[in-house]
Amino acid sequence: MKYFKLILSSIALLISSQIFAQQVLKGVVLEKATGEGLPGVSVVVKGTTKGTSSDFEGNFQLENIQSGDVIVFSSVGLLTKEVTISNNFQLTITLENDAQQLDEVVLVGYGSTTKKDATGSVESITEKDFTKGNIVTPENLLSGRVAGVNITTSGAPGSGSEIRIRGGSSLSASNAPLIVIDGLPIDNNGTTGSRGVLANINPNDIASFSVLKDASATAIYGSRASNGVIIITTKKGKANFSFNYDVQYTFGEIRDRVEVFGSDAFRAIIAEQRPDDVGMLGSANTNWQDEVLQESVSSMHNLSLRGTILNAVPFRLSAGFTDQEGNILTSNFERNNASLSLSPSLFDDHLKVNANINRVHESSRFADAGQLGAAMRYDPTQPVYDANSRFGGFYQHTTNSNGTTIVLNGTTNPVANLLQRSNYGRASRTYGNVQLDYNFTFYQS
Repeated sequence: MKYFKLILSSIALLISSQIFAQQVLKGVVLEKATGEGLPGVSVVVKGTTKGTSSDFEGNFQLENIQSGDVIVFSSVGLLTKEVTISNNFQLTITLENDAQQLDEVVLVGYGSTTKKDATGSVESITEKDFTKGNIVTPENLLSGRVAGVNITTSGAPGSGSEIRIRGGSSLSASNAPLIVIDGLPIDNNGTTGSRGVLANINPNDIASFSVLKDASATAIYGSRASNGVIIITTKKGKANFSFNYDVQYTFGEIRDRVEVFGSDAFRAIIAEQRPDDVGMLGSANTNWQDEVLQESVSSMHNLSLRGTILNAVPFRLSAGFTDQEGNILTSNFERNNASLSLSPSLFDDHLKVNANINRVHESSRFADAGQLGAAMRYDPTQPVYDANSRFGGFYQHTTNSNGTTIVLNGTTNPVANLLQRSNYGRASRTYGNVQLDYNFTFYQS
């Protein structure tokens, strides 16, 4: 009986020690800078799903906590902290702001600020976040990267894109955002002969974008910014010399085709539905979609030299050569550009200078995209070329009496319409600016 009581006492002691080892953890989470309670902080036992959140005053409570447990405190914009529980089950935790996120510099038009100080809706995209791939015009670096920014491209080589920030706001006026390059507002209407204002800019020269989304941008740029602002910052010089050469070749092909009647099926339908017109059919078997579409080869060459001259003037000199073929016959885009950036700091960094100059020459041949529709309707029994044709060697439907052209199904030979149409555009543009920033030390408080 004596041994039985001893065993029962030992079991009770073990049970009670296990019960008392698991205690209630209480505490408060404070912001280090202000000493105020932080609501919504995640308080979780590391390696488990057991946890809670701090209340509006920063207080929290966790049950069944043992000595040796590791508690993780985390919240957006704050540095995560881990605390190992010893014999103290009443905690006071202080969390610091994550300076790496809050101190990220964004441009807001009148200068630069940080995310924590920005009062409007601003989003900054740097080079590491850019969209990768065959990027010919800079707006495509932003595709899918900024919430509320929609970019629609026609698909033509070097074509300008339709950019909408938070949708359109007008039925008749322009809904395009204002473009600002290194502090210089650029007319978004483009230049005659150019595919668009952004087609003048080499994407390889861009360091970052800042997108101003809300109406506060009008306080900086006026009514031109009512549809938002896209601020483009180009790359600058650096202390050490470096030379970069980047080359990219791209091959493209449109493989899908719209299913239409082939030549044999077309002849059968005409014989059944319009037997009097059978004599107008030919003996060829032409897939007009294959004829108006082509395999494309594009190339981009970019050279840049960065460093410091005169031991005080950081510079960047770049040149780019772009040749992009479109997948529609005759469609082509060429751009040659050069840029120079100087960014010295003088008088013990009291005077900061940013000077930029850019020169671009753009050459385009515009193809009529409407000929894709014509290719789906034109007679597949006729050839592309006719040695006896009066129309530059291209086949065209004509009457038997006077040889005039007959328009069938609203179309004529789509290949002839593309090759015999010379629609060229050439544009040259020079833009740049100089910014001076002087720090008056005697005016500092």
